[in-house]
Amino acid sequence: MALCQNGWPVIFDSTSSQLTRIPKIIGKVHGGDVAVILTDIVLYVDQHIEDVDQGEDDWGHAVRPVRGKTKGYSNHAGGYAVDVNAMRHPRGAINTFAAAQRAAIRARLKYYEGTLRWGGDYNLLISKRDDMHFEIVGSPAAVKRVADKIRRATEGKVEEVTKPTGGTSKPAPKTKTVWKGVSAKDTKKIQKLLKSLGIYTGEIDGIYGEMTRSAVKRYQERARKYGGATFKADGYWGPTTQRWYEWVRNTLQPAVAKWAASQRLGKLVRDGDYGPVLAKHVTAIQKANWTRYTKLGGGKADGQAGAITCRMLDIPPFK
Repeated sequence: MALCQNGWPVIFDSTSSQLTRIPKIIGKVHGGDVAVILTDIVLYVDQHIEDVDQGEDDWGHAVRPVRGKTKGYSNHAGGYAVDVNAMRHPRGAINTFAAAQRAAIRARLKYYEGTLRWGGDYNLLISKRDDMHFEIVGSPAAVKRVADKIRRATEGKVEEVTKPTGGTSKPAPKTKTVWKGVSAKDTKKIQKLLKSLGIYTGEIDGIYGEMTRSAVKRYQERARKYGGATFKADGYWGPTTQRWYEWVRNTLQPAVAKWAASQRLGKLVRDGDYGPVLAKHVTAIQKANWTRYTKLGGGKADGQAGAITCRMLDIPPFK
């Protein structure tokens, strides 16, 4: 059996069910406990160190040797490593993060109890520094222990409420509820949806904890950044976010997919996500129909389906 540098098995098939998507990273990583830890460090960097805007320099699974060597497999080969903002932090460059950022990263690494290694701490006598790189190095048992700790920290805060039963003095049994009236059943639907988009990596458990809230917030942030949505990114899947999802999936994406400029880019999946892919298709339509677009009042091919673009697409704008 081929092994990665950390002693875990290589995964040669990029379509393997052992691999999964996590927020901010192109490609996939090993699922389960590994994905939980890698998700946690990527989101920590994004929220506390610097913005990680999923792009061409945020990498996951790749079957290849360790950089600079001809034998053996990198931890990327099993989906046990991620590279974050690689263009800002090229391999071999030293201290590409500021001193305070390096200190914060090292402080966070202690939380993982030795199961995660940062390329910024590589021994220069053995390897070049690699500030972009984070990799799993612990044993499966240790990785599970830390992943369970993260799960407890992110999903453990569950509000308990008692619903009035009406006509009886006995209170209804306490049940695990969720966020501002969102039922456990609906929460599972939200979790499944966000998981299919690669935004949520937790369990489908119906609990609207911190991991679910963070995933909803990332969905909303994508809507604001790429789609020009004006609602708050508060992590609450309320009526407005639901209407946005339904409008994107049932109105906008089918309309966009009919245009030749969109079709030239490939099939557009109806997934309700206004991310970089949908924005790219909308931009292509705006550019390909520039004369008409500008006559209607458009001034920039920004990939956002605002009132003018919706008029050109012959669909109602989001309200």
